[in-house]
This record gives sequence, structure tokens and C-alpha cells, in this order.
Amino acid sequence: MVRTTRPAPVVHGLDPASALAFVIGVCLPPLLPRLLALSWWLAGLALALIILLVSRRLWPLAALLIGFVWASHQGQAALDLRLDEARAGQDLPVSGLIVDLPRNDLQPPRFDLLPDASSALGGRIRLSWFNDAPALVPGQRFEGMVRLRAPRGLENPGGFDYGRYALEQRLAATGYVRTGVVSEPDSPGFAAAVDRLRARVADEIDQQVADPQHAGLLRALAVGDQRGLDDAAWDALRITGTGHLIAISGLHVGLVAAFGAWLLAGLYMIWPRLALRIPRLTLCAVGALAAASAYSLLAGWSLPVQRTLVMIVVVLLARMLKRQVALPQSLLLAAVVVLVWDPLSVLGAGFWLSFLGVAGLMWALPDAHRQTGIARSFGRAQLAMSLGLLPITIAFFGQGSVVGPLANLIAVPWITFVIVPLLLLAVLALGIVPTLGQGLLKLAALILQPLWHLLEWMTDLPGAAWFFAEPSAWAVGLALLGAIWLFLPRGAPLRALGLLMFLPLLIPKLPAIAQGDARISMFDVGQGLSVLVQTREHTLLFDAGARSRSGFDIGEVVVVPGLRALGVRRLDRLVLSNLDADHAGGREAVLRAFPMADVQIGIDSDPAPRCEAGTSWQWDGVRFEFLHPPEFFPDRGNDSSCVLRVQTNAGVALLTGDIGAVIESSLLRADAARLRADLVFVPHHGSRSSSSPAFVAATGAQLAFNSAGRDNRYGHPHPEVRARWQDAGAEWVASDEAGFSSVLLSRLETVERWRLLRPRYWH
Repeated sequence: MVRTTRPAPVVHGLDPASALAFVIGVCLPPLLPRLLALSWWLAGLALALIILLVSRRLWPLAALLIGFVWASHQGQAALDLRLDEARAGQDLPVSGLIVDLPRNDLQPPRFDLLPDASSALGGRIRLSWFNDAPALVPGQRFEGMVRLRAPRGLENPGGFDYGRYALEQRLAATGYVRTGVVSEPDSPGFAAAVDRLRARVADEIDQQVADPQHAGLLRALAVGDQRGLDDAAWDALRITGTGHLIAISGLHVGLVAAFGAWLLAGLYMIWPRLALRIPRLTLCAVGALAAASAYSLLAGWSLPVQRTLVMIVVVLLARMLKRQVALPQSLLLAAVVVLVWDPLSVLGAGFWLSFLGVAGLMWALPDAHRQTGIARSFGRAQLAMSLGLLPITIAFFGQGSVVGPLANLIAVPWITFVIVPLLLLAVLALGIVPTLGQGLLKLAALILQPLWHLLEWMTDLPGAAWFFAEPSAWAVGLALLGAIWLFLPRGAPLRALGLLMFLPLLIPKLPAIAQGDARISMFDVGQGLSVLVQTREHTLLFDAGARSRSGFDIGEVVVVPGLRALGVRRLDRLVLSNLDADHAGGREAVLRAFPMADVQIGIDSDPAPRCEAGTSWQWDGVRFEFLHPPEFFPDRGNDSSCVLRVQTNAGVALLTGDIGAVIESSLLRADAARLRADLVFVPHHGSRSSSSPAFVAATGAQLAFNSAGRDNRYGHPHPEVRARWQDAGAEWVASDEAGFSSVLLSRLETVERWRLLRPRYWH
């Protein structure tokens, strides 16, 4: 018997090489420090057109050029939306519509505003309302005076790139309300009506579910409302690797699409003659698209949801046009369509997690049919997903979940096939039979409870997640190749060597510090201070950054990720120069991550030991000594700040906290020679009340590091202070200009500035 082989299905008209080249072209502009000029774009398009007309063999090159130009154009368009720097910090009149769900749960409340054309602002702005804010509702009109600035984030190793996020979201400005009023519009519009429906569903969940954490999880799953998730919830989701489920994931949207198709397919059972008028496939596709679109709107129409909807449209069109589609080609086609729709998608982790996750499954599945049993096949698929996505999760989040595969094995079906359908039925029932809808919400919370307890238990397991130093691009790429190598078809030689390709990612080579030397690093923490001092085998953190009234914790989002990205495994000592929020606000977050660190502080009222003048110790040939405050010094706020002297074989660093001119004079009288230093942290962020001429002259510093927030309301640093240090011969290094900055005391001429090391066109 002759066995026939069915040819692999193809997508007619899709050139895989050209499609892949287009994707690569879209990915290139985000690597540039600045976008190319318009003339280069036009030249690239002209060359692409010539190639398309002349040589089919070179079409991939044309596709790459088209992808590059398209992504560059959209990137420039997003940049053009941003507030002009000339208007930053001014009181500007603004009117417009409140969009999405306002954050009334924050202090101060925060909301997104879509300005009217009369406001002369090109895109959406994000505002905080500090004084007497009313209860904000989606679709309300706002009119008032605001103070804005262009969106720009803090630049640190392992830190969240807010500038990149703002570009992806097309955010034009951030700021706060000076004065304003809200009113109901004559006609809220469709988008506002959808947002108000989402808000009502979220409020109903809050009323029916007693546990705030469970209510927050259900709101996120039902309407994409993540406002109620606290730090503990996010920690559990991150450590167990299940955060993708709480976002409205592609799996959830796909499930709703399948339900819509199934619902309309049932019409043919009731009315068989319908098939004579409308093809079954066409009507099912309409049902799938309608259901997926409705759920996407309910979920907030976020960019990840839009991408998923585009992928569903691609698949449905292929089916309706009766095109046979191979899975890899369909994925590639979906990627092309998504990037034509929004080329800035490549800036977010969601794009890579979505497509590489599916690609990993496809790569692993060809061999899955040879396995004995569904369990082994599913296990292989889960392993492929975990290993394939590990390089991306480390690159974007700096960690890998050890318990993630098991957590997802349980959570994916639990949430996707039980909780989400219950929630959707509840939302439908709330508008028809409210009592039934409320009962379904309570049932969903009851079913969620054991799963959440299990995830919390996994979170607390020792070694549940591993944290990694920030990897290089080549290490990420090599690990991805290793994942492909591991899942080559059975019989391929030396597949286990793929594991070795993960080593540069998992065990990166960190820069060594010589005996008797020290590396001093200033985190970019905005208006605050956090300094890392590293010797050969020890680490000290001087201050932990700020925590705002709204709960935004610099220690949580900047300092701890930064320490881990730098490869810090153990923190030996945490010194808090004073208890001001901009210095000690991140204390709890740092101590949660490094609970064994010894703590010293300059304020006597705190139970931690005081950093008294004369106290000294040595680490790895480096001498540490406190110069202030002296014994029995009263608590005097900034003037009680710790002053730490770090002396190596090659130089001296002086960390000064928030001391003012009075304490500077006291130190000069006590022992001016001890103030001589090569690197000085400018006292009190460059305040005019500090850095007296005598103090600056006594230090003789080559480097003056200053930590202050961009456009801060205190006016730090004062221009006279900056000029004083520079006139004395010190090189000025400011966190708001350079971002994270680091230097070895043995190589003061080489200061590493993060904004120069990692320049991107959106910074």
C-alpha cells in the first residue's frame, strides 16, 4: 500500500522571508539613539519600490526597508504628540473628555484626559488632582488650568522605562490640575458609554465580593480594571508567573470568540434552512468577531487586546476565503498585520510574550504526537513555553519563576475555562436578571478563593522565583537559539547542548572590583537619593529613595530592581541618612528584598542604630567612617543626616545626605582635612542652603554627583550651587540629566551615564 503525503498548507501570496524581513525592519528603529531624517525615509521607500519592480529575489530587502520606514514614521508621530518643552511647567488652559477608568482609589486621584482641539495638545494627557478632587466618572468633561511636562521616566538598570511605555501608549504629557471643574456632556459618546458600563460592573463586583483582593482580581478579569490590585497581589502574580492571566489575555479573547461562533452555529440546529441563505462558516465568523469585539471593548480596548483581535480577524479571513494556512505561516501573517496596525507594539513585553509563546508551542508540537499520552504532550508544551519565554521574561522583568510551570498548569484552565466564563455570564445577567448576575459574581469569587490561596502559598516557597542580573542582547538571543536547539526533532544530535546556550543569560559575567577599590553608583530616583557602594565582596546602600502619598514606591520599582539587575545578591548594610520620605520612603521595600541587611540611621527617634561620628569599619581594604552626627546630637531633621566617608587605595567619596551650611561649617571646624574627597554627593540635592563656598573648596572634588528630580518644585539644584562646584573644578553629574551614574574610585575619569550608555530615541 502506497502511503500518500499531504502537502503542507500554505498561505497564498505570503512570502515568509519577506514577512520575517518586515518584522525585523519594524524592530530596528527602537534600537536607535535618534530617528533618521525624513530624507532617509523617502530614500528607503524609493529603494524599496525599485526593488519590488526589478527583482523578486530581493523582495525581503524591500520588506525590511518598508518595515523600518513605517516604524520610524509611527515613532516620530508619537513623539510629535508630546508637549513642547517650551510650555512645560506653565499653567495651561485645557478642556476635554475623561477617558478610560479614573483612579479615584489613589491619593491624589489620577485620570486620563483626551483634550479638545482647542487645547492645542496633540494627544492624551495623564493628570493628578491634588486638592478637592470630585468623584471622577468616565465621559465627564473637564475644564481648567493644568501644569504639564513631557512624559519622561527614570533611567536605571532593571527599571521600568516609562518613556518607552508613554511612546507605546501615545501619551502626550503628564501633570497635575491647578484648578478645574467637571461636568456632564450633552452626549457622552460610545467610548464613554462603554467605560461607564465597565465602571458599573467594577462597582458591582466590589459590592458583591467582600475580600478586596479577590474583588480586584475579578475586576481585572472581567473588565480589565487593575486598580484594586495591591503590591502583595502583584508580587504573587509575578513570582508565580501568572500575571498574563490577570491581564485580559489572548486566550480569554479567543475563548469568547469561540463562544460567539458556537452560539450562532446553534441557529442552524434551530433553523436548518438558514444554510441555504448564509454559509455556516460566514455566520460563525461573524459571531466570533462580534463576541471578541464586544469583550475587547469591555476589557478597555487596550493595545494587547487590540493585537489579539487583529490576530483573530486574520484567522477568520483566511477561513472565510478558504485559504489553507499552516500554523507557522498564520502566526507570521498575524505578526505582520499586528505591526502594520501598530508598529510600536514591539516596545512592549506583551508582543514578544504572545508571539514567542505561540511560536514555542508550534516548535515543540511536531514531536508531541510521538509521545505516549496527552500528559506527556502537554508537559512538553508547557516546558517549551517556560524555556522559550524565559529569555524574554528575564530581559523585561529580571526574573524567572521556578514555580511558574506548575502554577500555570493549574491556573490556566481554572481561570480560562471556569472563572472567566462565569464572569462573562454574570456581566450579561446583571443587565437582565440582576439577582442572577450577583449570584454568579459571588460564585466566581468562591471558586477563585482556593486558587488564589494556592498561588499565595507558592509565592512564599523558598526559591519560588530567581532574580537575574540585566542580560545583554546577545545573551538573550543566544538563549532563544538554545531553546530552539533543545526542541529540535527527536534524533537531532547534541540537543542537550541547547542548555549551555542559556549560561550567559543565567550566569552573566559581572564586572569585578579589585581589592581596596570601590564602585559608587547613584540611582536615578527623581527627587530623592539612593546610592550603592560596592567593594569586592560587600555592598552598602545609602538611602532608599522616596515613597509618595499615592503609594508609588521608588524602593519597590527602582532601587530593588536596580540592585538585582546589577547582580547584588546580598545587601550588607542600609544607611538612611534621615527619615524624610525622599530618602527613607523605599526602606520597607528594600528590607523585604534584603531582610538580612543591617540598618543605621541619623535620627535618634528611630529604633535602628544611629550612625554616630567616629564609627568606622573596613570591607575588602576599603575604610568606611561616619563624620556626622556626633554622639548626643539632637534630632534636627536634615541637619541630623548621616555623612559617610568612603576611602579606598585610589580615592575618597563623601556622601552627605541633606546637611546644610551650618553642619558644613561644623565639619570644617572639627577636621577640614577629613572632608577632602575626589567624589562628593552634593548636599541636599543642590539646595541654596548648602554647598557653602568654604565647604566646596575644602573637598577639592573632581566629581560632584547630584540627585534631584527633573523640574522639581524646590528648584534643585540652584544655579549658583551648580556653578560653584563647576567653578571649583568638579565635573557635574546630575541624575536628571545622566540617569543612573556609576564610577570606580580608581577610574574617576570614566563615569558611566545610563542615558549615554543606553540612548533611545524616546528618551
